[in-house]
Amino acid sequence: YAVIKEEFEELKNEVDYMEFYLVKLWERVKEDSDTTGFCKMLKNAAISAVQEAIQVIAMCDKALQGTQK
Repeated sequence: YAVIKEEFEELKNEVDYMEFYLVKLWERVKEDSDTTGFCKMLKNAAISAVQEAIQVIAMCDKALQGTQK
């Protein structure tokens, strides 16, 4: 459970970063300013979130394998 929870917390952190970058991106759009930096940061946070989600899946699979013995 602890490993799954840890991976889930890391996923939530990445989603929090995504939300922050999305807000900043929207501010830039409204200001008609350059959005490149925040768009890149949002993309990178999204990639990291996917990676963390995959880790959650992997840890759940590992836990399920342990219960099938």
